Amino acid sequence: MSYRLLVLAVFATVAAAGEPIRHAFLAADPRAGRVVLVDESGVVGWSCSAKDVCDATVLADGRVLLSDRGGARIVARDGRAVWDYRAPAGAEVYTCQMLPDGNVLLCEAGTKRLVEVNPDGKVVVEIPVTTAASVHGQFRIARKLPDGAYLVAFWKEGMVKEIARDGRVRRTIGGLGEAYMAQRLSNGNTLIGCGDAHRVVEVDPAGALVWEVKENDIPGHPLRFAAQVTRLANGNTIICNWPGHGHEGKQPMMVEVTRDKKVVWEFDGRDQLRGISGIHLLEGISTRP
Repeated sequence: MSYRLLVLAVFATVAAAGEPIRHAFLAADPRAGRVVLVDESGVVGWSCSAKDVCDATVLADGRVLLSDRGGARIVARDGRAVWDYRAPAGAEVYTCQMLPDGNVLLCEAGTKRLVEVNPDGKVVVEIPVTTAASVHGQFRIARKLPDGAYLVAFWKEGMVKEIARDGRVRRTIGGLGEAYMAQRLSNGNTLIGCGDAHRVVEVDPAGALVWEVKENDIPGHPLRFAAQVTRLANGNTIICNWPGHGHEGKQPMMVEVTRDKKVVWEFDGRDQLRGISGIHLLEGISTRP
């Protein structure tokens, strides 16, 4: 079977209820240096160049917010930047989040700081972050929580820290091996993709492990670099299984699993993409690039 046919086949994976699961999403493909839109049939459409992109989101008006290592941009459908923030020389940026007030959150490696940048490109919030890692190994995905604190993945230090607005570290989740991305769940637990530690974990507010996917738990989907993870409303988890570090082209790029680790959907994509480190699901989003 060709990769193209396989892509279409996996998008028709049938859930237990008998209904096919289909996802449309915006994908960050850092090795190819671009973000792409993949529709519900698995077809790649719109794309935009972005160096070392790891984080990208379709905004309500159809424009796209993306990181590009040197900073972050908002781009229109034609790829033109309509907003552009450049971090200081030597800094690296792998994450960006549009906040409800219109500011954009970034976490800068090198300068070791969280910043919120307003629509005029001005830094309006700056919070120093302490780390002993080298510049490239410092931070990956960061997200602002509803109470105003920040959830930051300290990549090579293998920990996730919850940082208050005053810079105080109010919680540390350690012992992860690596930490690429953390998502705070509605029940207060934290879901974490652990990079080259080849695992995805969920921990409760006390730090206890309540769920884990280990390297060889999913037949046909050994965890390589566990990048962004997404817990869906139905309790399933989508894992971006980035194939870097020697595994490019060897297996599907994403998988959706149930709580008992049964595969209900996968995206292969090897004939179209080089590897997916992050996605933004587009269910319910009608205005797309």
